[in-house]
Amino acid sequence: MRWPLLILLLGMLIQSVAANPPSVSPEGTFSLNGRESIVAKKFSRRLAGFEKEFAEVTGYGQSEAPPVIVVLHPHEDSLQGRAFLRMDTVEGGIPKIQVDLAEESLRSPELATVVAQAMLLRRYYNGKSPDPGSQIVEFPAWLLHGLGKLSDPEAIQAVIPISYIKGGTPPTIADLLIQKAPSEGNSILLDIYDTMSAELLSAGLKNQGGDQTLRAWIGEFNPNAPKRSPSSWPPGWSMELVERRWLLLMAGNSEKNESVSSLLTVGDVIARYDSILSEIATPNHSLALLKKQKGADYLVGQLSTRLIALRLRANPLTDPLLDETIQLFLKFKHLSQKKIAEKEKGLASMRDELQKRSQAIEAYLDWYEAAKLPVRSGVFDNLLNTKEAPIQKGPVGQYLDKVEERGW
Repeated sequence: MRWPLLILLLGMLIQSVAANPPSVSPEGTFSLNGRESIVAKKFSRRLAGFEKEFAEVTGYGQSEAPPVIVVLHPHEDSLQGRAFLRMDTVEGGIPKIQVDLAEESLRSPELATVVAQAMLLRRYYNGKSPDPGSQIVEFPAWLLHGLGKLSDPEAIQAVIPISYIKGGTPPTIADLLIQKAPSEGNSILLDIYDTMSAELLSAGLKNQGGDQTLRAWIGEFNPNAPKRSPSSWPPGWSMELVERRWLLLMAGNSEKNESVSSLLTVGDVIARYDSILSEIATPNHSLALLKKQKGADYLVGQLSTRLIALRLRANPLTDPLLDETIQLFLKFKHLSQKKIAEKEKGLASMRDELQKRSQAIEAYLDWYEAAKLPVRSGVFDNLLNTKEAPIQKGPVGQYLDKVEERGW
């Protein structure tokens, strides 16, 4: 009878030794439970980043509240690729906030929002548990999505449509507050919503004492006070002032974002076009002379790819030149040297004609602005201001001036 008991105790000992102890974040906000793996170690560093950024954004200091328990499940315990948040009460009336994640959900767009919600719940309840069955406090969607974006150390800013700087109707805070967050399936719209919410939160925090107002608005759980959830907007933030700053932040975000494309001028396109063709190391950068060289097909393929990329941002006036050049590059392998030389001559003529036409258009636009527009840019003001010409007098004029000076 002793052997089965010994075997059972030995198995329990081995299991306890094999179990991985939870990994606690530096400030004690998270306790990561899960099997030891490269994924778990990397996510542990990400949670530490969440903790640090959350404190910087909100101004919350350290707390003695229990950490948020994050359980990382292996692939076989799939949670449909999503992140789930739950809150329970453990023995002693202490709240237990837990986030369950599958390894494949670490790339989920909703992960940052769920983690931000867990961090806010931890600060709101601050170690005090609500009554069993009572409703958990709810935070506005824009706050959770914005805070998740600002707190995630791996977050990437989306490109926000900014048609309002070209005369379009600008978005309003009132519309965003009542807007329902896009579903996870529409990742593009969700990224835009998250980024707009993050910029709105940043705009509000730029007010003097903005983080203090934010914390006061979020509040703290009081078991003896009536249950309430924060309003949709912090009362201490001026919506009109924050909205102006918000629109400026979104416009600045799109300007500095490298993924935002803008059309190049004709001069810029021609300059980049010439730069690409200048990499052909033959006299006058001739494609025809390149035909007989080793590795010509590879070089032409590389240059063709760059021309196609330039075509996406090119001024429409340059489309024929770029299209003809790209077609020549694509057919380069099957064309004779003589045929390539003929097409190059036509392209050179087209380029010169395009440059002359561009200069003529720019000159006309300059004249039109200077002569026709009632509101000018100010570029030509110095040229348009006519200086008074000095009066030149002859001997008779000078004699008359002297007579006038004597009063005669």
